[in-house]
Amino acid sequence: ENVKCITLNMEISIMNYNILHGFHKSDYPYSFEKLRMQNAKKIVKEANPDVLVLIEACYCKNNSTGVKLDYKKIFGYPYQYVDLWGSHEWGNAVLSKYPLIGRTVDLLNRNTLRCKIKKGRKILNLDVIHFDPEYSEKDKVCALKKLLKNYTSPYVLAGDLNSLSPLDSYSPDHLSNYFENFMDKKNANDKVKDM
Repeated sequence: ENVKCITLNMEISIMNYNILHGFHKSDYPYSFEKLRMQNAKKIVKEANPDVLVLIEACYCKNNSTGVKLDYKKIFGYPYQYVDLWGSHEWGNAVLSKYPLIGRTVDLLNRNTLRCKIKKGRKILNLDVIHFDPEYSEKDKVCALKKLLKNYTSPYVLAGDLNSLSPLDSYSPDHLSNYFENFMDKKNANDKVKDM
């Protein structure tokens, strides 16, 4: 998704893109899918976002697999901040047309990228998260509250919340009751059946 953020007289476009295991198959032997990467490059080039957030930017730094991808070069951005979750190949990346600095903080045993992007004399604060679907929604909300306690405006939260997953233990009734907050009962039931 490509979102334009206009805040405090600052306009910047941001694209958030989950590239699923760094353009590699998710199953062993994790082979590289060049066509998928080429298609992603076309999509990004057409959207031309000022900031590109890559979720599952695997192999973005030296890791235990020996495979390394240079996302800055692949997508043609002059600035980037990338980091992995420990020594694994899994990671996230922020690519930008504007200078940025970043740091990594732990959030529910995965990294969160905290970046400051400087456009002119303005600074946009951007956090990138990717929650593990095995954590409960309650754990995720607590972690987000902790993260958001220290944000500075203007601020954007990007990433992948893994909010609904086959690993979730929601019952159809629970989901139906939730959707009834936004629609009538029949439409809520239909929505749950579609999931």
